[in-house]
Amino acid sequence: MNEKKTSRQRRSASARNKGRRGNNEGGIYQRESDGLWCASVSVELGKRKVLYGKTREEVASKLVSALNDVKNGLTLPSYRMTLGAFLEQWLADVVWQRNRPSTAHGYEFYVASTSSLRLAGTRSES
Repeated sequence: MNEKKTSRQRRSASARNKGRRGNNEGGIYQRESDGLWCASVSVELGKRKVLYGKTREEVASKLVSALNDVKNGLTLPSYRMTLGAFLEQWLADVVWQRNRPSTAHGYEFYVASTSSLRLAGTRSES
């Protein structure tokens, strides 16, 4: 029996054959305005984090590391994050996960002693 496919079925079948990415796998594209390569990653609450690079390979490697971070439960730093919030997140996500407790306590002490009210409101541009 030769069934006719609708245009939507043909389009979705051809999209699958062209190697399109699935949901939550990120995307890579080149901006037409300046030729810069971009990768977008879905983060919490349906927002996206865009990563930039000069070459497609550079952006692809950034995308892989960002997807691994999201998969492991790490949050990607936001450009709206203050320096104090970034340091607290870094201590929790990186320092306490990868170092001995004595090293982590030392880092925590250093961050607490050097960060004051003047750094708490400073934005981190990551």
